[in-house]
Amino acid sequence: MRAVLTLGAYALLVLAPLFAAALADPVTGSRQWNVELSAATGLLAVGVLALEFALVARLKPVNAPFGSDGLMLFHREMGIAGLVLVGVHVATSADPAAVLGLHGGAALRAGALAGAALLAIVLLSLARKRMQVRYERWLLGHRLLAAVLLPTMLFHAVGAGEYAKSSAVRALLLVHGAIVALVALDYRVRRPLAEQRRPWTVTGAHAERGGVHCVTLRPDGHDGLRFAPGQFVWLRTSPRWWSPQEHPISIASSSERQEIELAIAARGDWSKRCAQELQPGARVWLDGPYGAFSPDRVPAERFLFIGGGSGIAPLRSMLLSMKDRGDARPIVLVHAARDREHETFRDELRALTEKLDLQIVSVHEECDRADSCEIGRVTRELLERHLHEKIARTHAFVCGPPPLLSQMERTLLSLGFRSDQVHTERFDMV
Repeated sequence: MRAVLTLGAYALLVLAPLFAAALADPVTGSRQWNVELSAATGLLAVGVLALEFALVARLKPVNAPFGSDGLMLFHREMGIAGLVLVGVHVATSADPAAVLGLHGGAALRAGALAGAALLAIVLLSLARKRMQVRYERWLLGHRLLAAVLLPTMLFHAVGAGEYAKSSAVRALLLVHGAIVALVALDYRVRRPLAEQRRPWTVTGAHAERGGVHCVTLRPDGHDGLRFAPGQFVWLRTSPRWWSPQEHPISIASSSERQEIELAIAARGDWSKRCAQELQPGARVWLDGPYGAFSPDRVPAERFLFIGGGSGIAPLRSMLLSMKDRGDARPIVLVHAARDREHETFRDELRALTEKLDLQIVSVHEECDRADSCEIGRVTRELLERHLHEKIARTHAFVCGPPPLLSQMERTLLSLGFRSDQVHTERFDMV
């Protein structure tokens, strides 16, 4: 119900300027269909793009029903949709040259600047990994371009649009501007300052199998963090509250303990530096918890956990939490890794089989004769061999590389899982 209400509110805010324009209709005389289409797509673009920032501003009431990874994907797709709407707006206008800022007043030039900023945002986001741009630099550029896009877009819509002569349409455009301003102040000023007063101290650090660096944190002068097993936090290591250097990191420890443990996979420059920087005594700051990837949200009688690579971290949090709670529900854990040495938390997870009703299935690309493991990939046939119980009340939690997630979503549905029984966590957001 919360998801339905949130989507309904989003659709209402996006469509409100268009509805107001249709009802007010301040334009006298007839206009060609292409000009009307240009006005409609322009107003829709304003609604879509003004709310883009709210989708990724970590608003917990918005994040809760969908998870941050789902919202990030939606943010990306709606950004592309906004660019398409702007393209149609320009192509169907009565004077495309004026809309492109080649002549006309300040409002038209502002629209051209907004369009250029939007094009740069979309192209750089799509090409970032191929261009191997560091995440922090890309994020800073993304935010600067967004800071150009939003005010110039609203100035163009209010100053150049015929329908903006209506007081209702103008008021709604200003409401969109106010939403952007308030969300920005909350996201970039109020919350970082609040985080600054709640530091965490590193009390332990060690290397795990699979290139994972584990860091244990203790709350420094505050009561810590309440989280559900499977959630994650945004970690900031810089003492500057305005720093753009934040990264999403899975919580790998039990939700029943005050100290928390983060599992940082060595994938990029920043994560590789963490092994040297995050040593006992270092101070860090956390924003969270976030994520809808948690067994606490579902009425399951048994679980199937599938983890690939460092995606085992949130599943470890779930298992440790179940141990601390005395949870007796049966669990099958399918742990995919290159080989034994890349099977993160291997020894610890095997020790949990004595405390939980837990069956572990290791799946390796290369399997030593001394190991008990499956060779190859996680397939439908493999899952069928190990899922002995009926799946009507089984919930599956899958975390790992995007190819594994996409494959498992299809495979689990083909096995008879309903879509609401399959939960995935994608960390392809940065």
